[in-house]
Amino acid sequence: MQPTTSPCRRRSTGLCLALCFGAALTAPVQAQQAHPDISIKWWHGALAAGGVSALLLLDSPVRGFSQGNRGAAGDGAASVVRRMGQPEVYATVTLGLLGAGLVSGDSRITRAGARAASSLALTVPRSTAGSI
Repeated sequence: MQPTTSPCRRRSTGLCLALCFGAALTAPVQAQQAHPDISIKWWHGALAAGGVSALLLLDSPVRGFSQGNRGAAGDGAASVVRRMGQPEVYATVTLGLLGAGLVSGDSRITRAGARAASSLALTVPRSTAGSI
């Protein structure tokens, strides 16, 4: 049996991490300042909704085709891709960004790593609590 932590402790850990890394979110992203005169039109949302709807219609046939034509090469590729959502991948990338930014002295890389860390600090406790 695995030890469990109380919901209060998980919540306080998530809050602490969010506060620690939340300062990174207060700095505006450079791309947001580059073109302040660009606005999103109503038809941009309609195109996005239409694109998502088209992908939803293709989901079942693509899944059926890929499951019906399985092979060793496809299974090997799937095992690599499956690991991309694991903590050892996204935590390593986040720590790598932070470390590279600090070592190189490039504040843009450090801010990117801090934004990634703050994103993890906000999402990982929620997803972990949802899976328990």
